[in-house]
Amino acid sequence: MGMSTHLTAFKSRDSKEFKKHEEIFRMCLGHGVSLPTETALFFRCNSECYGEYEIEESIEMKIKHHEYCDDARQGFEILVSEIPKDVEVIRFYNAW
Repeated sequence: MGMSTHLTAFKSRDSKEFKKHEEIFRMCLGHGVSLPTETALFFRCNSECYGEYEIEESIEMKIKHHEYCDDARQGFEILVSEIPKDVEVIRFYNAW
């Protein structure tokens, strides 16, 4: 069985943009109306998706990384200058 290494990043829930869209999302949910396009795109869902799942999923994002390999090592490199400003956490994990 093989192992693979992955990485993912998480946006800050404290950003002004996140808080704005979360408020709109919850307001639409509470009133049973469709999400505005901008908010639906922010949460990466269609205008009819509702629930905590979409909010949690929206903070996870892929970040640019580069393969690294030399004589005896293999891995990833992340250039600090390429990390989006709203990233709060970068997670590396292995899967079998």
